[in-house]
Amino acid sequence: MLDDVTPPVTVAVLDPLPNEHGWWSSKVTLSLNATDDESGVNVTYVKIGNGGWEVYSGNLLFQTEGRIVIQFYSVDNAGNVEEANQVEIKIDRTVPQITTTKEILLHEIRYTAIVNDSLSGINRVEFYMSGKLRATDTEAPYQWTYSFQEPPFKLTGIIANPQYGEDTINIPVRVCLCRSNGDNLTFRATVWDNAGNSAWAEPSYRTGFLYSWIFFKTVVVPKSYTGHLGRFFIHATFPAFP
Repeated sequence: MLDDVTPPVTVAVLDPLPNEHGWWSSKVTLSLNATDDESGVNVTYVKIGNGGWEVYSGNLLFQTEGRIVIQFYSVDNAGNVEEANQVEIKIDRTVPQITTTKEILLHEIRYTAIVNDSLSGINRVEFYMSGKLRATDTEAPYQWTYSFQEPPFKLTGIIANPQYGEDTINIPVRVCLCRSNGDNLTFRATVWDNAGNSAWAEPSYRTGFLYSWIFFKTVVVPKSYTGHLGRFFIHATFPAFP
């Protein structure tokens, strides 16, 4: 009979497996399977975190949030000692935190998601308008800019009190943001952490005239004009001076 000089081999089996980011959002069961093809396995030892070495006697259940390192090794009946191996279990079962802010800009609204996750970290923020995914941001600051030129909005300009000059007409234009339909417009931001937990913020906005009279813009054109005014092509003939 040949002497057994080969140490046993111990394999850790985790159930369920971690997600693609190496995290769990659920309980985790750890089992240690040791094999030795010659003299056979005598004993398996396990060390959990900063604890001491103990004899492994069966499946271990982990459900506390955080990171924990489990070390293990086996000894065969010939006294060969396996080199210690380890696995890390990372559990995050708490949803991230999220609030949203909005800024009214010249031709758009900028939404910002303020998010926090103290364990696995933020993976992404998804921005939805009326139930439709419009954008995904994976880096801070988590933002999406929504143009007023997109449905269901439209911009209209109202000319107020033209001022006649010697060669020009000075036209103050009040710009109004209007809804093109009467449906409710809803906004939602959803944040996901690296463990797969999610949370959302879903403020709603009223119908009708939203953010009316956002700004005043002065446009100066000659008495008659054909061409581009900003990005718009116009043909205008203005009345004679009073």
